Amino acid sequence: MENWRELIRQVRRDVTLRDEFLEVRAHAEDGARMLLNRKAGAFTQNDLVTFLRFCNTEMIPRHNTRDFRKKETCTRFGPLFVGRDRQLLLQSLDVCNYWIDRLWRLHGDPTETLDKFWACNQVAGAGTGLPTMVLYLKEPAVFSVWLPFLTSALSILTKKPFPSQRTAQNYLLYTTAVNDELRQALGLRPQEIDYILFRIGRAKDSRQKY
Repeated sequence: MENWRELIRQVRRDVTLRDEFLEVRAHAEDGARMLLNRKAGAFTQNDLVTFLRFCNTEMIPRHNTRDFRKKETCTRFGPLFVGRDRQLLLQSLDVCNYWIDRLWRLHGDPTETLDKFWACNQVAGAGTGLPTMVLYLKEPAVFSVWLPFLTSALSILTKKPFPSQRTAQNYLLYTTAVNDELRQALGLRPQEIDYILFRIGRAKDSRQKY
């Protein structure tokens, strides 16, 4: 991990600790939580579109610079929550509402609920991102969003493989490693974690130093 500490320090200085970055993400997350508090389990199609937009909203620099874009973008989690995945979620709105409500109102260990969610395979387009996004919004100091590109970056960072099969046990392995290696070891804020993992993955893929 020591090899990546300088990159992480640089990304925090240039991006993730700047007000433009933190405030936009935190405000969007608050908007998503407000929708969940008001209407979890009863989203209309417009509510779900708005919720997914909140989940994906960010303000980031232009590629390879420290200059922030002038407008927010819906790019936080890449293709998740947009395009085909969003259409699939909208097509299964009723069952999507059922599971969002169960996850949002969950107390305690999420293992049983997550395993039932992935085993039933009823919410097309949800993948690993939607259920773990709801958990993250519920307890951002504990849970993290689980996506393949974030898992790959965490493996690069820790030099440990993480299984990708959709089970609660595998998710908890991932989020425990995030907590140990990033939250606690480096004191990262919840809004920083996925962006820093994204930059680690991008630096590794391109063999460039950012």
